[in-house]
Amino acid sequence: MPLRERIDGLSRAELTALRDLMKRYLEVCHHPLTEQRRQKWQRSSTLQPQPPIVWTWPDWRAWKQLIADDEYSTPEVTSARAFEDHMRKAIYHFEILKDDHACEPVMRVWAAVEHSGWGLEPTRIGDENANDAWHYDPPIKQESDFEKLRLPTLSYDEESTKHRIDAARELVGDLMPVEVTCWPGVDTVLIVHLCGLRGIDQVFLDMYERPDFLHRLLGFLTEGNLKVMEQAEAGGWLALNNKDDYTGSGAMGYTDELPAAGFAGRARFKDLWAHSEAQEYALVGPLQHEEFALQYQIRLLERYGLVCYGCCEALHRKFDLMMKIPRLRRISISPWCNIRVAAERLQNRYVYNWKPNPADLVAGWDESRIRAQLTEFLAVTKGCVVEMVMKDVQTLGDHPERLARWVEIARECVNAQYGQAN
Repeated sequence: MPLRERIDGLSRAELTALRDLMKRYLEVCHHPLTEQRRQKWQRSSTLQPQPPIVWTWPDWRAWKQLIADDEYSTPEVTSARAFEDHMRKAIYHFEILKDDHACEPVMRVWAAVEHSGWGLEPTRIGDENANDAWHYDPPIKQESDFEKLRLPTLSYDEESTKHRIDAARELVGDLMPVEVTCWPGVDTVLIVHLCGLRGIDQVFLDMYERPDFLHRLLGFLTEGNLKVMEQAEAGGWLALNNKDDYTGSGAMGYTDELPAAGFAGRARFKDLWAHSEAQEYALVGPLQHEEFALQYQIRLLERYGLVCYGCCEALHRKFDLMMKIPRLRRISISPWCNIRVAAERLQNRYVYNWKPNPADLVAGWDESRIRAQLTEFLAVTKGCVVEMVMKDVQTLGDHPERLARWVEIARECVNAQYGQAN
């Protein structure tokens, strides 16, 4: 079937280039190596023994150094650009990085679901340029400001969602199916929003000076999110996240444990992965972490099928807390976490999702030091279910080739430790 002159704002030349890219993308999706990588993630998420996963997840700023803007065929203002970006990155993972990335032969479009907000939102000061520093001006400056908060609601635009689906189907033609995905704005973290509303310094002071008020805020945020969860599930607006979906703070969602028993085609929260963390509480002690974060987070997380916890905070003093989370499966072990304590506590009962320091790619690149670090880590974590994830890479300086080289070194170290090809 010949292409029309324009589809969804794209010219025939842009459409032809995009369709050609789709064919390359589908080759990657159907390649035997990609299927092997899907199976590796599946084994990891179900705690089966195997050599560690090796994966990278660069920040968007680093991606601009890996894939130049002039390589894209679609204009930024079109809905096709996000899909092209997804495909180009998957191809780059496969052809250049050669890590354990996997991808699915579908095009996903977002359902038109809107979150009403909370009545008050923090103002960001100094964020005119995405690369500049900025800070919050928190709106809750005194206890009386609490009265301005409102419980959120969701609204679903069926007509807009249908239009997005139709446009996507016309764009991809018969090359691949289109799936609808949705994330209704449920905040299982809570603490980022809390600190935005109140200010992180003030939150720390409130733990001592106004604990009842802090509990009131956390209770309100929790109730609001529970309300949103109930509305989203009743409306049938959820989408599974058990394939090449980004889950936790650095993992792919592949698992055969989700959806849960009784799934009949309409996703429930117990069919989904969840993620939570409390990076702002990195220096807050375990008792206050539980009192002013975890007990509220658990009220949300307990509704999910599987849970990931942690991001950049060091959790080695808080593993007892983490293990109170129902169906916790994956724990983030940041560059500041004690890897030996983590190995002793997690063993093969949780996924050890390790993040080496991304500064190693930029500041004083030293392959011998990186190799020694990886070798030590692999020796310490033998017997654990390990995922090695180089993420939070903001820049590669003038050396974009270093990310692929890190993957190569990591694979060599894994092979040396485990005695087999990885």
